[in-house]
Amino acid sequence: MYQQANPFLQHAINHGQSLIAEMNKARSLSQDIVSACDSAMMSMNAGNTQNAINSVQSIRNMATQVAQSTQIFNQAINKRLDMSSYMLNHIQQKIGELSGAIQSLKASTAHSQSMNWGQYSNQYGHSSAHQMMPGQFGSSMPQQ
Repeated sequence: MYQQANPFLQHAINHGQSLIAEMNKARSLSQDIVSACDSAMMSMNAGNTQNAINSVQSIRNMATQVAQSTQIFNQAINKRLDMSSYMLNHIQQKIGELSGAIQSLKASTAHSQSMNWGQYSNQYGHSSAHQMMPGQFGSSMPQQ
């Protein structure tokens, strides 16, 4: 049976894979920078300034690439944080709406029950002059 992939999940997976690739690139470049620094130090110690200069230029180029990868990663994180903030605000708004609806329903139900209390007690032969309020079962004080 063929099952179509969820486009949202597929998009998230693709973004995740590209971010992992960028971070792996940055990690690899960082290791190359360390090696190039070692090479530059050895060249300087050996008095070979041209090799040292070439190593430093290589280090600079690799550091720029690491900065670009880091910027891409930071932008992706900021987008996800913005999206999360939007979703949380939306959820909070919906919770507020539900809470208001529940409070309204409770108030409506309580009002209906208090209106029906008198109707039911009169059905059973109790006079309204001696009617007891809900929650006062066993009380000998009639309500006026």
